[in-house]
Amino acid sequence: MKLISINIETNKHYERIFPFLNKHQPDVICMQEVLEEDFDYIKEKLGMDGVFRVFTRIKSKNIQYQHMQGKREGVAIFSRSIVDSGYFFYWGNEDNLSLPVDEYLEHEEYSKNYTAVWADTLGKDGQKMRVVTTHFPVTVQGESTSHQLE
Repeated sequence: MKLISINIETNKHYERIFPFLNKHQPDVICMQEVLEEDFDYIKEKLGMDGVFRVFTRIKSKNIQYQHMQGKREGVAIFSRSIVDSGYFFYWGNEDNLSLPVDEYLEHEEYSKNYTAVWADTLGKDGQKMRVVTTHFPVTVQGESTSHQLE
């Protein structure tokens, strides 16, 4: 079974991501930083089943990305045959995602939500495999922080 995991950075690289995935034809694709509003489009484009869970809202000080402010993003798994799936929040509080956008963006602690999504998928041989994906917070030098380790 071929698996590819890729952080797609919302919708910034579709012109590179889809040709790459088409060329390599993975059986399972794990994606991080998927926009909630693009999930169905990605499923259709890949021709795969998918599971998705929001873990945060975009908060950017970069003027170039102000149009993305407050949009919901999450993690996803795509496969041709998902037989079961689920998720769990291992940090933060899922209820934070229901807050009004302004309130959510105003308080740093509300954005510290992390979820893991899992999917049971069938391989070509009919064998079931469980796949899990998540998104860790970014660090400047790629080092592990106490927050990540906790």
